[in-house]
Amino acid sequence: MGAVVLSDQRAFRPAIAGAASGLVTAAMVAPLDVVKIRLQNQYFSHDVQPKYKGTFPTLSKIWTEEGVHGLFSGLAPSVYAYLPDRIIWFSVYHGGKKFFANTLGTSPEGTTTVHLLATLTASMASAMGTSPLWVVRTRLMTQYTEGPHGFKYKNASHAFRNMISKEGYFSLYKGLGPSLLGVSHSMVMFPLYEKMKYTMKERKYGINPDGTLSNLSILTASSIAKCVASLLTYPHEVIRTRLQTQKTFLVDQSPDMGVARAPQPKYQGVLQTVKVLVAEEGYMSLYRGLTTSIIRQVPAGAISLWMYELVLKW
Repeated sequence: MGAVVLSDQRAFRPAIAGAASGLVTAAMVAPLDVVKIRLQNQYFSHDVQPKYKGTFPTLSKIWTEEGVHGLFSGLAPSVYAYLPDRIIWFSVYHGGKKFFANTLGTSPEGTTTVHLLATLTASMASAMGTSPLWVVRTRLMTQYTEGPHGFKYKNASHAFRNMISKEGYFSLYKGLGPSLLGVSHSMVMFPLYEKMKYTMKERKYGINPDGTLSNLSILTASSIAKCVASLLTYPHEVIRTRLQTQKTFLVDQSPDMGVARAPQPKYQGVLQTVKVLVAEEGYMSLYRGLTTSIIRQVPAGAISLWMYELVLKW
């Protein structure tokens, strides 16, 4: 009986570890999330002086104009999004490694193919399962860039209701296409992370007396993996942000509920969005906010994976 209880507890460990990593990550990098999203969403042309310029000037500007609330706008929906996202991701990834290892007749730890398949499955499951939460989070983080007189969501619940009533249910899945393309980010990061951990153990680099990797080794591997993945797959984040923040009202709906209209959205799908961005803002628009993303992603990824490993070993 005791063995069954212990087995059940271990089965829930990936979900608990994922939840813990998501909660800590959301809280620690919230201001950088806001900066990154605003830089990604900012339209740029040579005729218009951009409001936000770089990571630290943007942090300063948001602090000056909006205070602490501005820097942590979207924190609540970030927590709501990160928790289920990480629970789904790590649970599916952990189970996927075992499943694909058994299917292929190999080890779940040292095979890149197993890591790739588990990562693909986990990333698609989390992207499809939590898409509405990320859309609402992005809307809340960017709404103050529309000026003081623009429509404002009061909170996450209000944003959900308003989007469904004015833009339809599918508005909650805007940016799902590039989110699924963003699977490539995880497919670079996690196999690289697992390979680095495996190599460290094989060469006995940064090993604790009990044979587990040290915290420093885990942080090093996760930071390098996150940085490499961010550099290689960044444009999908800009595309996703532009699609998520674009408001497309239903017929007979407008911000003031007055004029009937069915406007043609500026951004329509991944490829068309890329064409518009490159044509109007240049190729570098696809990398807007990259510096902030790296500043944010490396510690966020490191903290997330470190917390996951820590709770998993507990």
